[in-house]
Amino acid sequence: MRPKQTGLRSRRVAILILALATGFTLSVALLAARLLRTGRPSLDAALLGFSWILITTFYMLAHGLVGALTSNGIAASSAAGLAVILLIRPARQLWGASWIDVRAGAKQLRSGWAQLPLWLRVLTWAALTLGSVRFTFLIWALPPFVWDSLTYHLTNVAHWIQAGRIEVFDAPVLRIYSPANYEVFATWFAVFFHHDGWVEASGLPAYMLIVLAVYAVARRLGLSRSASGIAASPAAWMPCAASMSVRSSSSRIEASLSLPLRSRLTPLRERRRTNSPFTSKPFSA
Repeated sequence: MRPKQTGLRSRRVAILILALATGFTLSVALLAARLLRTGRPSLDAALLGFSWILITTFYMLAHGLVGALTSNGIAASSAAGLAVILLIRPARQLWGASWIDVRAGAKQLRSGWAQLPLWLRVLTWAALTLGSVRFTFLIWALPPFVWDSLTYHLTNVAHWIQAGRIEVFDAPVLRIYSPANYEVFATWFAVFFHHDGWVEASGLPAYMLIVLAVYAVARRLGLSRSASGIAASPAAWMPCAASMSVRSSSSRIEASLSLPLRSRLTPLRERRRTNSPFTSKPFSA
């Protein structure tokens, strides 16, 4: 897909529209996540990421189905949506309370980070730096090369953006669905600049959600922050997540959406176990 918008001015406009659309989808995700909040920062953060992916996917789907899958169409609906949130008093109050929760969660995150052992903080910073460099290289320097991406994943994204709508089109393979799942979300990463330079970054939210959800599950099971961080590191570096998350594949995002629900249901399963005859002291020991 060749870039349609060129020049510094067009890029600035695209960045502004992206910021506006992100503000709207994130605001809606905050409202949705507040209804699911548990009071645990790691789990609430995972549920927020879960909500944002689903809402952004639905947002792209709605624009595609009505033929408004363009930067201007997304900008208009995002501005109108933010105006509605700010003008309706209950929505505005809930929106403000959601940001208070975000600031409180960030404060707890900083406090928890300061309590981690020095060796774990150094190791975490090193892993984050190495991972950032690696992901940047894979996304920007290497073009998509996976067969699935080149035959039906990204061909959907390219055609939908060029046409400005989600529709069926002629393709060399039969595995073209309208609309599909991952491709609708991936459209978010290409529609604003009308370019596929960062489209493979569409797997990063799913990757981060997988790692965060594993950490949240560990915390729900009673592990300490340090132990939970160590438990989440294999999820961060296993090849099927670390490598394939930026290969324009749908498997990672499907897994990422199931893990936050698993972490949310963990306490329910634990309560059931406590009421079971097999969780009495002889068995639990």
